[in-house]
This record gives sequence, C-alpha cells and structure tokens, in this order.
Amino acid sequence: MGSFHSDDRFIYLDDDYMEFYIPKAYFDDSKTEERRIAVDYSDYIDTLGIFYCGLFDKNKKFKEFKILNQPYPIKVYAHRSEERLVNIAGEQEPVMCKVLSFIKNDKVMDSLLVQDSVNALHFMNMLIEGKLPKIPYDKLPSVWRKNQVMNKVNFGIRTELEEVIISLNYRNPNDLSQSFSIPYGSNLSVSPYDYKTINSRQICQYSSTYASLTFEDIDSMLTTSINRSRDKGTEHYSPIEDVIKM
Repeated sequence: MGSFHSDDRFIYLDDDYMEFYIPKAYFDDSKTEERRIAVDYSDYIDTLGIFYCGLFDKNKKFKEFKILNQPYPIKVYAHRSEERLVNIAGEQEPVMCKVLSFIKNDKVMDSLLVQDSVNALHFMNMLIEGKLPKIPYDKLPSVWRKNQVMNKVNFGIRTELEEVIISLNYRNPNDLSQSFSIPYGSNLSVSPYDYKTINSRQICQYSSTYASLTFEDIDSMLTTSINRSRDKGTEHYSPIEDVIKM
C-alpha cells in the first residue's frame, strides 16, 4: 500500500496522490443500510474496507493497483469523488466505481476501529451469499480470520471447516457443479480471480438432482436438473437418494 501516518483520530496520506475505487454495487439501494456493503453520506462513506486502490507517482502517473485489506467497516472521507469505469482484476468488464482521490496530507479515514460481533456476522453473511468483492482465492481464509480477530469473535469452528465453506461457495465458472479449488489446485495457469461465487442456498442446485429436491425454489431446481441431464453433467451422490428409494 501507499504511505500513511495517523494521530489519535485519523489516518492521513503521505504519498503525493492516491485513488480508492469503491464499486457502485456496494451502494445497493434495494437493501437496508444495515445490509449494504457501503453507504454514502456525502462527506464520508461507510464501507467494508476491501476494495482496490490506485497508486500514483508525484506526476500522477499510474503505478499499480493494490487491495485495501481491511475486512471490517471503515469510514472513508470523500474530499473529491466521481463515478468512473475502472478495470478491476478478475472482472471481465470494466466496473463502475465511485472514485475517491486523495493528495498528500489529506484525511483519508478514521484511525479508530469499532469492534462489534455484528461486523463479523455481516462479513460471514456476505461470504455465504456470494457477495464479497473479488479477493484472490488463496487469500480468502486469512481475510476471513482477520475479520474475526479484529472483531474479537470466535465462531468455534476449525479453520479446515472455514475452508470447506469457502470451497463450497466458490465455484468453477465453467462447471458450477465443481468447486473452484479443483481447477485452481491442479492447474498453475488458473488465476486466483477466475472463480464464480454462489449463494450457499444454491449449492444443492448444482450438486445433484436429488439434492435439488430439498430446495424451496422447485422451479429453478427442476430447470437446472433437466439441463444437467440433457447436457450429461456431473451428478454427485446425495444421501437423500437412499431415503427416497427406501
């Protein structure tokens, strides 16, 4: 990241120029403020602290992208802002973002961290709903653990189980019946951004026809199952099969 300094209340920029790129999708007006990833209050923005930043030299010439890795709510000050399409890693098309620009000694964000178990729950809900921003796949476990540590929360489960939850929600975009961990772990050319996220409630949809019968949206389950059968897709074993056949 760039260089910053802080006092008891705020963090300030030491570099000559920096930009924050907060995706417009974070500001989903269809959700309540408590369920949005970011809320714009004009002078400042409350947002999950995971988004891309642009680093520039003293002539404002772009140098590189970095990810702000603060997986908890932060308050960012909007001295100068505009909406602009930005090429984000892992996204096939440019992403419309609210771009915040900062110059040397600008107040960037609050230095105080609000620790609250609600923040950990909100982050977990975003993960299992497939709503987290594009984070490199291999960094997801450590980002999730950092969120829990910063909020002084322990869900009481082993790290292996957390990684299983991630693998179930992050799928191979070329075959949604398959976890992304399979192509990523077996092919060095696969990018850690090349996954597709799904809602945990959709796992049974892409698992097997029998598992699909447990889902409340039977129309979409039947459609997916018919397409799987027609395309000769993979059918994973489900214990439900034995129950139904008895």
